[in-house]
Amino acid sequence: MSVAAGEVAAKTPRAARSPGRLALARLRADRPAMAGLVVVLILVLLAALAPVITAWTGWAPETFDKTAIDPNMGGLPKGAWGGIGTEHLLGVEPVTGRDVLSRILYGGQISLLIAMLATAITVVTGLVLGLLAGFLGGWADTVISRIMDLLMSFPSLIFMIAILSVVRDVNRIVLLVAVLSVFGWTVVARIVRGQVLTIKHREYVEAARVGGGMTGYILLKEILPGLTAPILVYATQAVPAYVGAEAALSFLGVGVRPPTPSWGQMINNARGWFMTDPVYLAVPCAFLGLTVLACTLLGDGLRDAFDPKAVRA
Repeated sequence: MSVAAGEVAAKTPRAARSPGRLALARLRADRPAMAGLVVVLILVLLAALAPVITAWTGWAPETFDKTAIDPNMGGLPKGAWGGIGTEHLLGVEPVTGRDVLSRILYGGQISLLIAMLATAITVVTGLVLGLLAGFLGGWADTVISRIMDLLMSFPSLIFMIAILSVVRDVNRIVLLVAVLSVFGWTVVARIVRGQVLTIKHREYVEAARVGGGMTGYILLKEILPGLTAPILVYATQAVPAYVGAEAALSFLGVGVRPPTPSWGQMINNARGWFMTDPVYLAVPCAFLGLTVLACTLLGDGLRDAFDPKAVRA
């Protein structure tokens, strides 16, 4: 990868060798990262077009198809491979006969929506508090740092399960986003705080301060641009983590609740059918694994692309 990136950099004119252009060139040369980007875009497109696709197939996620299951076999799908055929492209759910493809698409909507919203809130909250802690110092740094230490000392998974189990009459998507964000922003804040402590003593920041620049101007114009790379890398790595967290919580029964479909919920429901209908378990596992793998590959590629130590002459 480093050799390919070096060749790309060598072919780029010196006048165009800005850090952003170099990072983009190195990312394009990273085949696993580009493959991950393509897969992520396809998955997002499929989730966005779920209503169109299900209208074309004719099966909504909550529509029962009793003709696709065999009551004499305990509700198993008719035919091989979990009922896969021209009528149901990914088979049907045992007992109910609900179309697996439509539930996968709408489940992907839920998983990606929760992951992206939680990532956005996490990044914005951590960025703001990390900037304030690192730049202002003093009591602001002490208070924010102690809050970070307190939240990071909690066993977050246990607390999330407890909160989600107790709070019932609330929109589950909003609740999941809120809980994931509360325990996630501390990582971003620590990264930003450490970067700001280094950047704020550099010459161009000191020059802006001596020149009469106000705090807001210095933070937005002088310090924030230097945080773009680590924040972008963290965001791409946070999305698969939140996708997995949402699936795990739904699998445990404290996340998204029926009739709203979710990949984790589908995996939980499929456990009892593993021996008789393995396809029903394999499909949501495959989509979940592919999503996490693709986002992880993209995040690793962005990390390597923005790492100045990886640049080769």
